[in-house]
Amino acid sequence: MTSQIQRSISLKAIVAYKGFVVFSLIAISLICAFSWRNYDALIVFVRSFIQDQLDQESVLSQWLLDTVLHIQPQHLQLAAQLTSVYAIVLGIVTVGLWYHKQWAHLLMLLFVGLPLPVEAYELITHPVWSRGGILMLNLLVFGYLLRHQRTRRQKLAISAQKQP
Repeated sequence: MTSQIQRSISLKAIVAYKGFVVFSLIAISLICAFSWRNYDALIVFVRSFIQDQLDQESVLSQWLLDTVLHIQPQHLQLAAQLTSVYAIVLGIVTVGLWYHKQWAHLLMLLFVGLPLPVEAYELITHPVWSRGGILMLNLLVFGYLLRHQRTRRQKLAISAQKQP
């Protein structure tokens, strides 16, 4: 008979958030892989359809044209490979977090904590609401995981002291 693991609302929210990130990374990886494998067709599409359909004065259309027309196929291949590997690893860690595995808590703490200084720097140098929201969300996740890790260590220390 299996026992039910009680999961907090915070943990459920973190798993949902990281699950969304995993699926977003998978989508990005698939788009990059498709674009890399069909690079010539992508260039033809961009030159014919987008140049005809989008207003040439639009900043968005200019950015899109400049980005797509100047990206190298090797960069698309690298982006596809890196995002797929990161999505797989983050997915495994997220599942481990759901099942309360100690290694998953530590890895998720590392995955969330390492980019925080970079995210803060980006927010300071290029303030945008979306960056601020993502930084706050990641700070909340980091705080929850750090608090959970401390609580877990304290429980282990108390149980070790009780044993003769």
